[in-house]
Amino acid sequence: MFLRVFRPAHEYKPGFLKTRPFLNVVHAIQVYQGEKTMKKLGYLALLGLFALPAFAATETFTDVPVVDSNCSKKVADNPDSHPRACALKCEASGFGIITSDKKFLKFDAEGNKQIVAALKASTKKDHLRADVTGDVEGDSIKVTSVTLK
Repeated sequence: MFLRVFRPAHEYKPGFLKTRPFLNVVHAIQVYQGEKTMKKLGYLALLGLFALPAFAATETFTDVPVVDSNCSKKVADNPDSHPRACALKCEASGFGIITSDKKFLKFDAEGNKQIVAALKASTKKDHLRADVTGDVEGDSIKVTSVTLK
């Protein structure tokens, strides 16, 4: 509070600070505190830029079960028992994968198109597993590639 009583040094007439040297110290403290604040803000901005890619990082899931959204909770314990016929019947609900920690990640529209094409071309009756690559965003995945095994 004491520092705010004085005007910044550049507002005084030339030569004024020479007669009152304590004002030089006050001004130096004000400048130093301002520089510290700007450094802190700079570090926070830099940290924020590095943290952005962590929120939408591309992940690859290998040999994970593929199930439709309707049956995802029912077959979470044994997803390999889910038949291809049921998956194609429930196609409108969308598809996703069940991760190793039993979390269901729903595919985006492009991922759904890719997996439907792969399921229709497949002859497997059950044990539907795939390799999936994409950006995880919350409880969904923006699929870049799906390969049914």
